[in-house]
Amino acid sequence: MSYILARAGKHIASQSFGENMFKGFNRLNVTYPRAPLVLLFFYASFVPLPNELLLVPMALSSYRLREIIPILLVGNFVHQLLYAKGILGVFNIL
Repeated sequence: MSYILARAGKHIASQSFGENMFKGFNRLNVTYPRAPLVLLFFYASFVPLPNELLLVPMALSSYRLREIIPILLVGNFVHQLLYAKGILGVFNIL
């Protein structure tokens, strides 16, 4: 939902303020097209905060949702796997 709102917000803001507002996001997308995707994977895997903290800037820099969803799914799977393994290790139920 945050991705869709950010994409709509970018469209509205670019009509109101012009494309210069998103110059930094566009430069990041052109210079390092895959680096934010790698960062998103590690963020979804190891940081216990909402993924929307990275989804909104990625939506503003025009990353496609079909590039983001598989990375989020695998990252969240790794996060849940590490979380479950840690809980099992605490109770020594291996």
